[in-house]
Amino acid sequence: MADVNFSTAAAAYAKGIGGAAQSGSVESQTRPDAANGVGGGFADLVNDALSAARNSGLKAEGDATKALQGDVSLHEVVTSVTSAEITLQTVVAMRDRVISAYND
Repeated sequence: MADVNFSTAAAAYAKGIGGAAQSGSVESQTRPDAANGVGGGFADLVNDALSAARNSGLKAEGDATKALQGDVSLHEVVTSVTSAEITLQTVVAMRDRVISAYND
């Protein structure tokens, strides 16, 4: 097994996270009208919530990686992770409401 330097591994992970964050949202890549802000409705609301959850999670992961490298304080990491958790809980609550409305 190869000996891996911790800072090299953390830098590679950070680079991977940065590439994922720069790729943009799935909706703007597949729907030309999404990038122009055209449309609206429930589907866009759900897509926006999912994008916010994804971006919040990516920011939390990026901050955690930066903290391992010593670039970000622990306080900022906790704030980012808490924000990601709240955003995910909101998306799950929306999902539960949609399922409940569908079942009714």
